[in-house]
Amino acid sequence: PAEKRAVTVALVGQPNTGKSTVFNMLTGESQHVGNWPGKTVEKKEGRVFAGDKEIYIYDLPGTYSLTANSLEEKIARDFLLKEQCDVVVVVVDAGQLERSLYILAEVVSLGIPVIVALNKMDVAQNRNAVVNPEMFRQKTGLVVIPVTASRHDGITELLEAILHFDSSRTLQSDRFPEINVPHFDAVLQKIQGRFSQGPSAYWLAGKLIEGDEDVAAMLAGQLSSERWQEIQELLPSPEQGQLAMATARYDWIRTILPCLVTSKPAQYRRSGFDIAATHPFWGKTIALAVLFFGVIAAYLIALPLMIPGFAVFFLAEPLQQFLSSVFPLPLCS
Repeated sequence: PAEKRAVTVALVGQPNTGKSTVFNMLTGESQHVGNWPGKTVEKKEGRVFAGDKEIYIYDLPGTYSLTANSLEEKIARDFLLKEQCDVVVVVVDAGQLERSLYILAEVVSLGIPVIVALNKMDVAQNRNAVVNPEMFRQKTGLVVIPVTASRHDGITELLEAILHFDSSRTLQSDRFPEINVPHFDAVLQKIQGRFSQGPSAYWLAGKLIEGDEDVAAMLAGQLSSERWQEIQELLPSPEQGQLAMATARYDWIRTILPCLVTSKPAQYRRSGFDIAATHPFWGKTIALAVLFFGVIAAYLIALPLMIPGFAVFFLAEPLQQFLSSVFPLPLCS
């Protein structure tokens, strides 16, 4: 029998994008939950057999970026940089594309194979937003699969895309998010073509601009001291670099977003009562009926409250006469 070939898949996404639901739908019961080595963060991995392939799927911790400011971000980044993933599935929230596309802007710059799982399509539809997966493919050059994981919609198509994905198909550098940041191109030229393995020079240059200490330490040990000194002279302060890079990524997102999402006017579906209430004849009939029953209801509620008042009114004079006979008032002199 043919030997099964193992495929490694990493699921990446921001918190609350439905990434874990996608993982559960892909792996079913064939999953293991533990901790990452030496860490307290939960590690979830699953295995799926499909045809002649054995697929190992890793649900990386939810992360907003690959800056490694938190333990979750560091774990996700280390896995993407050090493990030989055949494909990375970036799960984005179709209902909140502007926010959840930020992590995609970083992952594609790594130069690794990426599939986009466009999750929560039902949420986008409920918000009267039309998300166009085909336009998404054209604008980014990525494989895009629309998914509603909570209903298992699109999960089969996503698994098929993983099985038949060409691992050599990485995003070309001219399709990377455009970074209009001072000295970015100069830093990129200093390191481009220096590394045959690992993340792309494009991603490394961005991290240097951001003041990433881990990337700086790695490059300082691999470049000549002269070249490293030249790069350091080009770098802004970490605060300025991080703000500039974040702005550039969001500019890229806002550039493509209008092509991906269009809003449709909310369509109000008239009920049977709406139709009857606005009818020329039945509408007036209903209005008179409501008025009639409203008056009746008002009297029925008010009557018990009025009875004590009527009783006091009619009994006031007899009660006064009775009290006068029992307690006669003294005659005035």
